[in-house]
Amino acid sequence: MFTSIFSIPGPARPWPWPKAAHRALALVLGTGLAGLLSACGGGLAPAALAKSQTLQFGPAPALFLGQSAQLSATASSGLSVSFSSLTPAVCQVLDTGRVTALNTGSCVVAANQAGNADYQPAPQLTQSLSVQTQGLAAQSIRFGTAPALTLGGSATVTAMASSGLAVRYGSLTPQVCTVDATRGLVQGLALGSCTVTADQAGNDLYAAAAQVTQTLAVSPASSQGVPEAPTGLKARLGTDARTVVISIGGTGSGGSPITAYQVSSVPAGLSASVNAGASAIQVSCGGSCAGYAWVVNAVNAQGTGPASEPVQVITDYQVITTFYEPQTQPNNSIFTGSFSFNSTTRSVSGLSGLLTESMTDTPMTTVPLSRQG
Repeated sequence: MFTSIFSIPGPARPWPWPKAAHRALALVLGTGLAGLLSACGGGLAPAALAKSQTLQFGPAPALFLGQSAQLSATASSGLSVSFSSLTPAVCQVLDTGRVTALNTGSCVVAANQAGNADYQPAPQLTQSLSVQTQGLAAQSIRFGTAPALTLGGSATVTAMASSGLAVRYGSLTPQVCTVDATRGLVQGLALGSCTVTADQAGNDLYAAAAQVTQTLAVSPASSQGVPEAPTGLKARLGTDARTVVISIGGTGSGGSPITAYQVSSVPAGLSASVNAGASAIQVSCGGSCAGYAWVVNAVNAQGTGPASEPVQVITDYQVITTFYEPQTQPNNSIFTGSFSFNSTTRSVSGLSGLLTESMTDTPMTTVPLSRQG
């Protein structure tokens, strides 16, 4: 702290100096005092004030129901921006700007910047996004060739949807034939025309397909005898490696309705029996089912028919993995892989994969995956 004292010696009376001299002295003293105060950080210097800042959103991303997108916003100060949702029933927003659509409607998000020692808080800025539903793709169903069907016998119809989704079957003539809804196994109950339907209900990506039908003639058997050997067998592992599920494509009835199926392992040691109306034959192996093939015999009132050709147990697997790509939302990179495991021979085949890469530059379309050795 500085204290400056100015005094003029002499009697307390008006100075005999001219007025111009008085003004000059005052100017000199005032200028010196101001300089002294300024040099010492005195009250003549103005106080520093925090600067204002503004926010600006980037382009609004597309937002689809059940999916996520990335928001972008910048502050003129260069400080980081935080985000929040003003419509939590419609969308959820993380502080980082990751927004997820919960329901259809208008999703309103807010951007904020709290400021610091140099910048004042920015006025809040909002952005509205419309939550959209993706359009559903069309699909169609086509039947394969109609199989022969005899009275009391069975045959399998096949139909495929262009979407690759599973088809369900039904019978429009239940007095003539019955149909297993998932396998397409048809049982001939009476002579006449058997009409089978195929439907596909659609999902989040595909609309329901138009129903298609196929007609089979149920013909009489040439004579009565034991059933023929079952054909078109398929076997796969059940819920774990200790069970096997076997399906039958078709069986000639021998002129008398089939009442049961018997299944045996190759090599021998395991067996099971089910009624003819069962949708599939499930066998419990006790331990592992690895190393076994299976044969099936059909039974009617005339006796037990010959065994089918041995069927190996082949189970198909599919792996789908999604890799989140923040720069290309709502599109992600997706890997789809598949392989088949033959538990009879303990071998793997058909190992393949497809990677659909989502990029901001020239995209990679496919990356093949192959198995060696």
